[in-house]
Amino acid sequence: MLAGGQVGALAQFGNFVLGVQGDVSGGGLSGNYDFGFGPFPNISMEVNWLASLTARGGVAFDSVLLYGLAGLAVADTAIKYPGGSADPTYTGYTAGAGVALKLNANWSVFGEYAYYGLGEQEFDGDTYDLSLSSGKVGLNYKF
Repeated sequence: MLAGGQVGALAQFGNFVLGVQGDVSGGGLSGNYDFGFGPFPNISMEVNWLASLTARGGVAFDSVLLYGLAGLAVADTAIKYPGGSADPTYTGYTAGAGVALKLNANWSVFGEYAYYGLGEQEFDGDTYDLSLSSGKVGLNYKF
């Protein structure tokens, strides 16, 4: 699970909405890979923080906004592997879709899915690929 915040700007043209948003999340997102030798995993990876800068575009229907997003993504990680460890920063892309529901003039709630393709890093002759999917729910305040 990750927790974080976002900031962005939207402009509406009739029913069409365009914008940009940036977000940063942190937490204890981790995974292990077990080669099958003994009772303990041989490789572990933890995502310390995940950030993205995305363009958004969508269509508004009364108080509902359906949108898609795409942009740049960055993740800071910690990897432990046989014979060592590393703290690489992965850079790649994100793409997703969401829905926002306007509650009143200033507040809205949203749900969003995003895929992160963050590429590969090589350490000690092995390649470590990072990709993940996220589901996000949140509350927005409009200034």
